[in-house]
Amino acid sequence: MKWSEIIRSERIVIGGVEYDLRHLHDAVYDITIPGSGNHQDIKTKLFVRYSSHCISVGPEDDVPIDFDIVGIEKRILDHRLVPRAFSEERYELSKMLPGIFSKIVDRKCFYSSDRNFFIIEFIDKEGGKASYCVYFNVKKEVEGLDVYVESAYVPRVIVRPNDGSRSIQARVILAKRFRGEQIKRIPLR
Repeated sequence: MKWSEIIRSERIVIGGVEYDLRHLHDAVYDITIPGSGNHQDIKTKLFVRYSSHCISVGPEDDVPIDFDIVGIEKRILDHRLVPRAFSEERYELSKMLPGIFSKIVDRKCFYSSDRNFFIIEFIDKEGGKASYCVYFNVKKEVEGLDVYVESAYVPRVIVRPNDGSRSIQARVILAKRFRGEQIKRIPLR
């Protein structure tokens, strides 16, 4: 089934178990981005949307998922119509996403690519530390800022950003996107 249909239905049923997806509905938050320097505070709306990648896994090494083995009811077609498989682990972790984005202004972020950023939420998983990485992009819309959460998962190894650039505060990302300014990576010295 397509992600757009699944999220509209507010649930997915796997093996007779119903998983509530209302926490991944589009959300709107009223935010205030603190001013700095010559810039005043910005009061705006933050529109947050979530992709199916927050609760599903894709093919590994470009090998398609065998749904005869995984189970056809786990099949989710993402926004590009690529088949992915429902992940109970990603689903459980996705329940943290609204809390992360409702308070994003205060978060430390890292650069992922030219237009994407990610947040690392350290969690306790089975008695050990794990990195929950949340990838997103932000763009200015007429009525505020649009945040698209592209993916969220625990990678196989703990992520320690070391790409030669510093972290960036979410409030800086949001303010610059709101004002239409370019966001430049600041290299480590």
